[in-house]
Amino acid sequence: MILALFAQLASAQERIAAQDARIAALQAQLDELTRPPKTPDSSSKPPSRGQKPDRVASGVDRPPRTGHPGAGRALHPNP
Repeated sequence: MILALFAQLASAQERIAAQDARIAALQAQLDELTRPPKTPDSSSKPPSRGQKPDRVASGVDRPPRTGHPGAGRALHPNP
């Protein structure tokens, strides 16, 4: 009778140890997922790599920019 109780105790201790390890792994994963995103203020990222706000479209489709006619450099007579 006592040996059976010792066997049950050993089995329960093994399950508890496995569950403790699983809880620790899940807690580490949860901590990683709930960490706030890195910003230039909270990390070593330069400000140019920070999150930029969404830009609102102007709603007006502009034609592509073209240069002024004749505003380029003159060609060399003997290239």
